[in-house]
Amino acid sequence: MRDEKKTNMNSYPNAPLLSVIIPVYNAQDVVYDLLEDVRNQTFTNIEVIMINDGSTDNSGEICKEFTEKDSRFIYLYQENRGVSDARNYGISIAAGYYIAFLDADDRIPLNRFEIMIKIMEDDKTIDLLLSRYAVKVENGEFPYSLWQSEARGKQSVEKLIMDFARSMTSFYYGAIWNKLYKRDIMEKYNIRFEKSVSWGEDLLFNLRYFEHVEYCYFMTEETYYYCYTDGSLLSDTSIYEPQIDFIRYDRIIELGERLEDEQVHAAYVKEADRLLLNQITRRMSLKASGKKSSDAAYQEFKDYIQAPEVMAFWEDEDNDRYKNVRVFCLIHKLTKKRQYRLVFHLFRLKEKLKKNRVNGVLFKLFK
Repeated sequence: MRDEKKTNMNSYPNAPLLSVIIPVYNAQDVVYDLLEDVRNQTFTNIEVIMINDGSTDNSGEICKEFTEKDSRFIYLYQENRGVSDARNYGISIAAGYYIAFLDADDRIPLNRFEIMIKIMEDDKTIDLLLSRYAVKVENGEFPYSLWQSEARGKQSVEKLIMDFARSMTSFYYGAIWNKLYKRDIMEKYNIRFEKSVSWGEDLLFNLRYFEHVEYCYFMTEETYYYCYTDGSLLSDTSIYEPQIDFIRYDRIIELGERLEDEQVHAAYVKEADRLLLNQITRRMSLKASGKKSSDAAYQEFKDYIQAPEVMAFWEDEDNDRYKNVRVFCLIHKLTKKRQYRLVFHLFRLKEKLKKNRVNGVLFKLFK
């Protein structure tokens, strides 16, 4: 018998109000705890869709155990095709009015969905819910920004976009697990995760969804515990594809078209331009300063700078957006002359100066 204190807001008696989608891959050491968090939620009108993405450990058996003791749990299996494909599989069979995504190695408070669903049900004009989160670092250091929005309560899409512009690479906007979505928006506009992208797919999904939001709601509560380990997916830079920054940039620009004020829109585009330049130079810095030997690092650096999108960016003669940016002008001239090794050593030296906290001219050039 279920706890009588649990809440069942059954506004949609023929279907669960909420679909919780959880892709699972080789998570036998952690997935049980998350599934217990979900099973013991104070809000009960849910279905829990677990997609085993070809795990080779005992993850599938753990998921199956939950289907045997709780009819709300649904187990799906597919050959390993990646997290985006797994989430899309979950969306395709979801019946809930709302959709939430969780990662198998994280945790959630037991009242998470009760709080979130109440806000959405009290005001049906809200298309998106954003909550705060906590980060639990099990080993190593968390290498990403912990910025979270200071916005509060119900806001227009214009406020959402302008707030997003303050930290376009933040987990707060890039993640999917701190949000609650409406399934009908996903279906109406065919919003799905891009299977061809293995890094940054969550933000691309969010940017598409944001395009169709009229009102959102910023929560003050923390409703997600992100568990980070030094060996997690986020610490693996080998999965990065050069085109992702350009795909993201195009999506960001498309979203900005919803801003009606010309000055606000211009400021937004300027911030997107700055982000693109910073991301590209950051990739080059990482490749130049990696742990590989100098020759191996140079080859990886050269492969990146010769990627069609990256080459076109640096060689663009009419790129007025960056013509007054020192680092752009320098690399623009060197790449046109195919001086890749010189560019490589400039970035390598820059990283050494940075590590030694030397504020020389070269270091300032890249700031």
